[in-house]
Amino acid sequence: MGRVEVLFGGQGGQGIKFVGTLLGQACARSGKQVASSASYGPEARGTLIGAEVVVAEEQITYPRTLNPQFFVALSQEAYDRLHQGVAGDGVVLFDPQVVTPSPEAPQRHYPIPALSTAAEMGQPGAANMIMLGALIALSGLVDLETVKKTLPESGRAINERALERGFTLGRA
Repeated sequence: MGRVEVLFGGQGGQGIKFVGTLLGQACARSGKQVASSASYGPEARGTLIGAEVVVAEEQITYPRTLNPQFFVALSQEAYDRLHQGVAGDGVVLFDPQVVTPSPEAPQRHYPIPALSTAAEMGQPGAANMIMLGALIALSGLVDLETVKKTLPESGRAINERALERGFTLGRA
């Protein structure tokens, strides 16, 4: 597997930090080495937020992303500010309702309708979990059942359904 770097970007209040932490915990649960961090402005809600997760089989000597292979974008601002740091052969998952990708971007782009799917489910706050499910399907970093086992009890049923929907979208 080597070192795999994942970057999540969106607006404060979208659960970006939560999905980064959850992915890291699930990967650690599956026996991998993990480092994660988040960055956001002091006002947090509504401003740019990023979460980084580094996963490896071996010890991680530098805990931040250098050239992420995967990028999940849930806002145009996050996409515009962060996509250029993604590996040229990397993968970008974006929500087409809020992100218009750059036509010059070399990465493979996958539109995942997370916001509209979450709204259809009656859970507009679950878009982050839908994106995480799609990421898991595309990356193979960890299996879906391990992520489900890692979920906190609060909101578990909703988050499991959202993960499953995202996983299906990521497989399509």
